[in-house]
Amino acid sequence: MHGVEDLGLLKMDFLGLRNLPVIEMALDLIEQTTGSRPDIDSVPLDDEPTFEMLRRGDSIGVFQLEGTAMRSTLRSLAPTSFDDVAALVALYRPGRWRPTCTVTTPTSRTAASPSPTCTRMWRRSSGTPTA
Repeated sequence: MHGVEDLGLLKMDFLGLRNLPVIEMALDLIEQTTGSRPDIDSVPLDDEPTFEMLRRGDSIGVFQLEGTAMRSTLRSLAPTSFDDVAALVALYRPGRWRPTCTVTTPTSRTAASPSPTCTRMWRRSSGTPTA
């Protein structure tokens, strides 16, 4: 989950900074009501019920996935992995991704990569650097 940092690069997400207090408050509320605090860094990225929810477009309240057009795109794309969702957000932001765009998976294209880690990330995102 910290692939960019592991490469020694600095990743800055100013858009997401306003959500940090909300995440902390949610973790506090979970701890108050259940007696245990979830480890946000241990949240599974392969939770099938979550992908089913996203494929239905039931993403109101999910940061960057709650708009009407994004929910429609989620239903069309039908993500099956965290990488699918990451690629969708990267392609959709900062400007609206037009529904006429088509996502394809290149099978014969190769590109020079600065490191094996980048190659692994690019392979998962169909050649689009999205990490």
